Formats: sequence, structure tokens, C-alpha cells
Amino acid sequence: MIAFSQRSKFSPSVIVKIRHRLNWSLLLLAASMAFGGIAWAAACEADVGEWAQFDQAPSAYEISGMRELHFAGAKVFSGPHGIVNTEADPETLSGEFSAQAEWKDRTLEIKIFKEKKPAGSVLLELPGEWSFFQAEAGALHAKQGAPRMYKEIRLEGKLQAAGALALKNILNPGFRLIFQGVGGRCFEPGDFNRWILQVNGLDPENPSLKQRMTYYSMRGSFSPGTTVSKKRSKAS
Repeated sequence: MIAFSQRSKFSPSVIVKIRHRLNWSLLLLAASMAFGGIAWAAACEADVGEWAQFDQAPSAYEISGMRELHFAGAKVFSGPHGIVNTEADPETLSGEFSAQAEWKDRTLEIKIFKEKKPAGSVLLELPGEWSFFQAEAGALHAKQGAPRMYKEIRLEGKLQAAGALALKNILNPGFRLIFQGVGGRCFEPGDFNRWILQVNGLDPENPSLKQRMTYYSMRGSFSPGTTVSKKRSKAS
């Protein structure tokens, strides 16, 4: 259970308790309708020691917000056993890449480029539910004394890889995609500044054990330009 309080000219103190799951978009909508723009920020202020984790289908607001994030640079890293079972020589996956993402109804394709030339891509089958996690980040991310939340959105599913990222002889390939950021309690696309993609599959030597191993991962950032906050500012 998470509790937060907010003060406004309409009420000395309003306590809202959220059980089991926290829906960022509904929280923002309720604060906006009930108290206007002034209470918007207050409703999203984190409390010291606050923590939440839940799985749920993303709202239309959350999906549209993530689609506005612009994928920027990317770098490929080997898994614990090195970059194995890919079609490309590991040397071709070294160095920095630029990245581009294309969202569709149930898929996300991430493409990487080397000197503006296509190098490889992964097509991710998006799950029906996303995992949301956030925890008060402590003094490390404090801003003007206000508590800040470290937050993640995690997605897992199946994938198809092509080009230098193509997989070879990997059983049941899958992915884990993590969006990371720091901000207030509520969902704000502009809070997210980093992404990690892990490409995994069953251990070919012991597939019956159903143990998954990471073959390689990618880490990247988002470029400035998210327009959600600008639209909200004009609306308020």
C-alpha cells in the first residue's frame, strides 16, 4: 500500500491510498481533474522510503508517452559467455552505434547504424503486461531536497534478430527490455533517459533445464525532444 498526501485550497489534507497496483496515468488524471495544475506536481511528489512494484497492461497514455522517446546512441555488450551464436564477427559489433526505434501495435523494432549504414535490428514482440518498478532514490538523486524516485519499466517476450545482431542456433530466443529513469511518483516519459536490451535463449547444452542465458545486450540512451511535458505545460 502506498499513501501520499496533498494540500490545496479545496481541502486541508487529502489522503489517497492505492492498494496492490499504482496506475501512474490515472493518478495524474485524478489530480488534474480534482485540483488543477497546482496540485499536479504535489500529487507526484515522492515520499522518503517509498517503493512500488506491479505488473499491468499499459494505459494508452503510457504507450503514447514511451513512443515519443527518441532512441539515440547504442552499444553492444557480450553476455557472460561472450557474443556467441551470432551471424556476424564480434568485431563488427564493437564501438558506438546510433539507434532508431519503430513502434507498432504489438511490436517494437530497434535498428542500429554504423556511420549511418544499417548494421542490424531486433524485432520485439511486446507483452500484454508491463512490469513497473520505482523506489525512492535517496540523496544520490535528490533535487532541492525533494525525494526522487528511481524507476524502471520492464518488458519481456520473444524476438527476431537480423543483420549483425542475427542469432544462430539459439533455442527459443527472447528479450528483456528495461527503460530506466529518475523523477517523481507519476509516469512522465521525460524522466526516462536510458534503456537496456538483453537478448537471451535456452542453454544449448542443457535445453531441458529451461535455464535462459544472455547472449548479448545493448545499452543506449534517449535524445532530448520528448514533447509530452511541453504539451502538458500548454494545457495547464
